[in-house]
Amino acid sequence: MNKHNLIIASIAVFIFSFLSIFLTTLFSFKSIESGIVSSTRDTSNSILISLNSGLTERDAMATYGVNKNAYISFYKKDEDQPYFTNISVTEEKTFAALFENEGKTVIYDSKDIGSKVCETFFRSTGIRAYVRYDMVVPQSYYASYNLLVYGTMTVVALISAGIALFWVAYEKSLTPLKTQVRKLQGIVTPEGNVEYGDDFSYLPLMIRDSRKALEKQLQLTKTGEQKINFILDSISQGLIVLDASYKIVMINKMACDVFKVAKDEVENRNMDAIKPSRSFEVNASMVVQTKKAFIYTEPIYGRVYQININPIDYSWARVNERNGASILLIDVTDEFNSSKMKREFFDNASHELKSPLTTILGYQQMLKAGILSTPEEISGAVDTSIKECHRMNEIIIDMLSLSSLENEELRPVEDIDARKGLVSIAASLEPQMKAKKVSLSLNSESFSTKMNPDDFDKLFRNLIDNAIKYDKMNGHIWVTVNRASKTISVKDDGIGISEANQTRIFERFFRVDKARSRESGGTGLGLAIVKHVCNYYDLRIELSSKLGSGSEFIVHL
Repeated sequence: MNKHNLIIASIAVFIFSFLSIFLTTLFSFKSIESGIVSSTRDTSNSILISLNSGLTERDAMATYGVNKNAYISFYKKDEDQPYFTNISVTEEKTFAALFENEGKTVIYDSKDIGSKVCETFFRSTGIRAYVRYDMVVPQSYYASYNLLVYGTMTVVALISAGIALFWVAYEKSLTPLKTQVRKLQGIVTPEGNVEYGDDFSYLPLMIRDSRKALEKQLQLTKTGEQKINFILDSISQGLIVLDASYKIVMINKMACDVFKVAKDEVENRNMDAIKPSRSFEVNASMVVQTKKAFIYTEPIYGRVYQININPIDYSWARVNERNGASILLIDVTDEFNSSKMKREFFDNASHELKSPLTTILGYQQMLKAGILSTPEEISGAVDTSIKECHRMNEIIIDMLSLSSLENEELRPVEDIDARKGLVSIAASLEPQMKAKKVSLSLNSESFSTKMNPDDFDKLFRNLIDNAIKYDKMNGHIWVTVNRASKTISVKDDGIGISEANQTRIFERFFRVDKARSRESGGTGLGLAIVKHVCNYYDLRIELSSKLGSGSEFIVHL
């Protein structure tokens, strides 16, 4: 709104306020005046009716003149003085003056009574005379009149003073407001301000233009921040940035996933919000205080992370700010587990190979020294050495198979008839089954799958071979091919597997019954090969077993 419109609005407010107060008080005054006139007219009509009905002047005076504020005078025609009255009448009004208002009710200042009165003058046929009735107006009439006059004047004065004060305040407030707006312009448009007029109406334009420039800068800042967040959230490592008070200044999506927290719950809060371990807190604190980088490995929620903590200098961004730290979390779980498995594998392999080598070396030394001299002893030593050599050969072959599967070397695949393949495996294992008097039932539907023949043989040969080894004497094995569910199951009624061991049976060199496994010639790598074959072809294998009640392996093809 400009000054011209503001002036018009001020005048309109003044006129509206004045008219509102004036009309309100005028209505109140007129209501009171109308009530006085009506009351006087009603009393006059009562007097007229009474006189016309035979009431005498004296009786009328006794009836209606007893009120100290009511005065009655009786006049003969054309006589200026009343012939009967309850007030001392002067020459204030002549008969002619009274006659001019015959039948009317008027209010005027009466010198005879000394106050304003409401008067009626009328003729009574009953007494053949004229009657003048005066009633003193009440104090409410004066109060209403004073409110009308002086109240309106007071309100006009107050409104005028208010408008004047408003204009003074308006003029005083406009200058600092424009100054602040121009300062805002200087911040958002440092290349130069646009000149505006001195009118108040230009302020919205100035603020609008400043707002647009500020929104543009904020949008650029927001876009830059979104780009940074997008880049940070896209990297596969977790990133946390701390300030000198260990408050999380920045955290990316990967770091939130690592600590299982939401970004808005931890950002700009103390490091405790991510519930770090004691070592995590201590190491971060050490880097912030010493300004020296530190790298270590720590498990977090079942995963292993290499944690790189580096100092950050905040002095370029904040005045008197101390150093903070950036924390990079790199998931090394697979490398850690692979390294651990390799160590365990070499330890177990060394142990497995050492036993037969020790046996062979011992027998050979005894033969060379002549300790074993009889043909039976020599034959037994040779047989045992050959047996241990076969065992070593099987271990090495299985280790090479595992290595090939782990390296995911490409191998040709072809359609394999599951029934024919299983029949062939069962036939080759017939000697082992006869040795333990184990029977095998094959319930097979027509079913084919794409797989490398050697891998198919390794997968189900190991499962059936294990079922024979760990079955009881005179036991039974069921091999079932289900075309509808595309599964092949191998079930036995042998010793079973305890719940504690069921999670470890696919580990290399793990044996449920070590004595029985070595006695039967097992390498401890059979189920590890089964697992890797399944992994290579994305197959799923299930185990259902109870100690003493046998086991069932189900392969989903």
